[in-house]
Amino acid sequence: MLSALVVADYVDCRNKDVVLHAPDDTHQLNVDFIDAFLAEFALEEKTRTVATFNKRHFSRFEEIELFDL
Repeated sequence: MLSALVVADYVDCRNKDVVLHAPDDTHQLNVDFIDAFLAEFALEEKTRTVATFNKRHFSRFEEIELFDL
């Protein structure tokens, strides 16, 4: 449902590719949607570092480096 909404002509969605890829990561890596979204957003923005208290989920993203809080 999210994909259909995001690609609809009447919806203006920033970072459409990020929103469309996050559900795949959510299912494949068994992480929360927001964690998948933040990881995809970081990669889209050409950064690999994410600051989070949720190290367990973010450790599943090979491309992401964690910033120690």
